[in-house]
Amino acid sequence: MNGHKIGDSEESFIPISKSDKFEELLSLRETATKEAIDSLILKKTPEDAVFSRQGRGNKSFSYVQAWWLIDQLNALFDYDWDWEIFDQEIRKEHVW
Repeated sequence: MNGHKIGDSEESFIPISKSDKFEELLSLRETATKEAIDSLILKKTPEDAVFSRQGRGNKSFSYVQAWWLIDQLNALFDYDWDWEIFDQEIRKEHVW
């Protein structure tokens, strides 16, 4: 039986069932989350978030600041995300 026990009684249960509305809202949330992820990954980054700097060989490199990306991830995943470094190399002055 699906339900929650009330007090100490083994026989007292309140049945819990998910309404059609709940399933509909859950589906909408999943769709919105997928669309938000697709938007973050596939769409063009706003111009005001892109900066550039001079690199070796007088080349210009574009980048976004870490805080901007963190804000996007926080908004997308409601602060429930993490990251991990799987591999790194250290050569002269660079770590990657």
